[in-house]
Amino acid sequence: MSVWDTLGQYKTGSFPLGYPTTIRTFYAPVDNVHGALMAMLDSAAKLRISMFAYSDSNIDQLLKTKSAGDFLMTLDDRFSGGQKEIDLLLAWDQSLFGTKVVVGTSSKGSLSHLKMVSIDDLYTITGSTNWTVSGQIYQDNQLTIIKNRYHAKEAAARIEAVHSHMLSEMTAKKLWPPTTTMATNANF
Repeated sequence: MSVWDTLGQYKTGSFPLGYPTTIRTFYAPVDNVHGALMAMLDSAAKLRISMFAYSDSNIDQLLKTKSAGDFLMTLDDRFSGGQKEIDLLLAWDQSLFGTKVVVGTSSKGSLSHLKMVSIDDLYTITGSTNWTVSGQIYQDNQLTIIKNRYHAKEAAARIEAVHSHMLSEMTAKKLWPPTTTMATNANF
């Protein structure tokens, strides 16, 4: 049984009859968004991640185990997950920063506000959900998982382009390691 076939357990109630077979949408705080996200990430062999706010320690631990494989991650340089985000990232293997993990801004110098993941060139995760406990459990947020190779490959290509831009920016601006004054409000 694939991870896709198990996602119903994270939905309060169930997916209604006639629900699209290639889409699974979850709503925080009603559904178990955290569980669905963890299951999908855990199933991945190839990950392309672009995340705005990041401070969930469970996801952090899981991604550390995935980082040795086919893995890229971009994060906004405002560290919207606050000091906890910085502390989590400082505990990573620092040789990953400036290679597989980058921090920076959009190509226009503004927020990198994507909340998107491409998994194995098959699944795309997107929506308003930040990877924070508050974003997954307490706030009104949406997480949609799409099972479509074309969509997932398009998402991966976009994340790789953002990664490339941020890598150049990170090197030029010396954005790593962060200072404590870089952390913004952690209420995302």
